[in-house]
Amino acid sequence: MTKIHVWIGYSLKSSDEFYEYFSIDEADKEAGIGASQFDKDLHMHWYDDDLIGIYFSEVNNSLDTALDEIATSPATIDDIRAKCSELGITEANAMFYYMNSELEVSDNSKKYNGLTYLGIFDND
Repeated sequence: MTKIHVWIGYSLKSSDEFYEYFSIDEADKEAGIGASQFDKDLHMHWYDDDLIGIYFSEVNNSLDTALDEIATSPATIDDIRAKCSELGITEANAMFYYMNSELEVSDNSKKYNGLTYLGIFDND
């Protein structure tokens, strides 16, 4: 079974600032350190862009719109929505997910690109 890690929330960043977090620095990649800030935050060499989904809107704060961008089953979306409710997250203009069952997020309280890490969910 595949797992999906989800980060979501409301970002005050511009679109360019938000997406910069995922930009790969080739020099860092060749040096064997995190190729982007996302990689560095998660202690990876570089992320697989086939496994990531990124959403950002400067005009829409709808949690449902952000959740619609996640490529997973309705049951998993319900689990993610329940976690948002538990954490008091009612609006979101930004979200990203990463599908990797081997990834371990060691700091659940840290903000990643300004967003809250919801956790890891089954990706049916």
